[in-house]
Amino acid sequence: MNSHYHYNCYGFQIDSEIELPELRTGNGTEADVRIRLAKVPDKLEDALKTGIGYQIKKDNYILTIANVAKYQALRGNEIRIDPYPGADEQSIRVFLLASVFGALSHQRGVLPMHASAIDYQGEAVLFAGSAGSGKSTTAVAFGQKGFPVMSDDISVIRFQKDQPVLYPGPVRSKLWLDSLRQLNYPYREEDRVRPSLEKFLVTTGGKDQTNPLPVKKMFILRQKDVASVAVETLTGRLAFNAVRHNTFRSRLMEGLGAKPRHFQLCSAFAASIPVIEVSRPNSPFTLDEVVDRIHKMIAS
Repeated sequence: MNSHYHYNCYGFQIDSEIELPELRTGNGTEADVRIRLAKVPDKLEDALKTGIGYQIKKDNYILTIANVAKYQALRGNEIRIDPYPGADEQSIRVFLLASVFGALSHQRGVLPMHASAIDYQGEAVLFAGSAGSGKSTTAVAFGQKGFPVMSDDISVIRFQKDQPVLYPGPVRSKLWLDSLRQLNYPYREEDRVRPSLEKFLVTTGGKDQTNPLPVKKMFILRQKDVASVAVETLTGRLAFNAVRHNTFRSRLMEGLGAKPRHFQLCSAFAASIPVIEVSRPNSPFTLDEVVDRIHKMIAS
């Protein structure tokens, strides 16, 4: 008989057949999402959209990661995992908690942003941007200043009336080795995200931080040909497009039949909070300079 573990992540109560040490412990109430070890088909019949490693149709998403696992997210309430022989458990969890939970969030009609987030005096501040823009590094730098990291890479947003709120994600962040060295942050060799990567999982969030937080601001981090850190507050269509483009796995929308709902969520989110673009130079820069500039803008 399989063991069952209970977790809380992204506002979902989770019942899982595999242990997920990255997540906060759940309260054991009725599960919103069940994670099972089960067979996943190689081919999704009548798929509406396919890409490298993934197949989609409404309420059904299959992700295949060679030598790791096949995953299936169904109806927003079930995830099936079909591991390949010899796959390491950490790699299995990495793809589950990122791409698969991103697809599941879209199925449930919430807004997963490609962003890390911190708790700034009881309000959430998000750091969004493309891969390598410094989302996780910036969030952890604020964590070192006493502002707890609430999510890494994915920040799930829901609305309470007209107020966007963040639901905490995993308690671990993923950081490249050069970022860890820049932050002087401790890490362990056994905590590599995947055996072949110079990227590590480090614990940054508190186990007791489960309450949703109202969103205060979102910063879009970019690297550009500028002489020093530049800041621009986005409004109107620019803010909307920034939110839309920084949605986690936005390419899934059409296949999942979620484009109209996604449009509404992006519009409401962009209209309700300040969206600020922060550009840093292509040339060497100090992280402290970027963090100090952002800190002043958060406080203002």
